[in-house]
Amino acid sequence: GDIRGKRNSQPGESEGKDSQQAVEKKKKISKKALRSALIGVDLGGSYIPPHRLRRMQEEAALKAQEEGREKDIAQKDKNNDVSYQKLKWMELRKKLNGLVNKVNVHNMKDILPAFFENNLVRGRGLLARSIMRAQLASPVFTHIYAALVAVINTKMPENG
Repeated sequence: GDIRGKRNSQPGESEGKDSQQAVEKKKKISKKALRSALIGVDLGGSYIPPHRLRRMQEEAALKAQEEGREKDIAQKDKNNDVSYQKLKWMELRKKLNGLVNKVNVHNMKDILPAFFENNLVRGRGLLARSIMRAQLASPVFTHIYAALVAVINTKMPENG
């Protein structure tokens, strides 16, 4: 007689199925959809933590996918889209600022390839501004920033 404590299913079984379906949905979202999901969303230039930005991208991509707009977003001519350009510009600025802030005597040879992975021709003003700000903030590291500029100048003299 006593049926208390007896269940037909294992504990957490239905919760596991729901989370598994959510994981499958996330896997179905393409990388292009994630990148283009926030196009048209004004971020205002404020800092958004990476985990929150990823979550916003996933939510926007899911919403677009549910509305059947994923193909429309992927087929958009992104090079002419102002908001896409702004998003890529902000990404480039964040990457360059992060690399300039990371560089020191011991890791310069490891970080230099990461600089050249970015579009330095497009972001030369961003790079110069970032280096000048870093130097003003910490004049002790002037020799490191000078070495960084020297290496970049030997590889890409048009950046000056």
